[in-house]
Amino acid sequence: AEKRLAYPDKQYPNKEKRELFDNRIMDGLCKIQEAYPNKRVILVAHGAVIKALLNGLSSGIIETNQTRLQNACLSKIEFQFNSWNIHEFNQTAHLL
Repeated sequence: AEKRLAYPDKQYPNKEKRELFDNRIMDGLCKIQEAYPNKRVILVAHGAVIKALLNGLSSGIIETNQTRLQNACLSKIEFQFNSWNIHEFNQTAHLL
């Protein structure tokens, strides 16, 4: 609440530029894939990271600002044939 009052326009001091953030997240995903090829990996992250990944992997079809992720949702992505595929995202059936 304090942050919203202090910065209603969301222009936070020293905020990382969106492009740099997105590139850093995608680079991190590539490092994980390289370290664990052909393995199943669970990645736990905040919503902003998940949204950046989904947006980048879907070439903007899953829009970062339009997608509301549910708390504790699951997404399933796969690296196959030198490309990333999103099989599911924002799934919450496991919470029922």
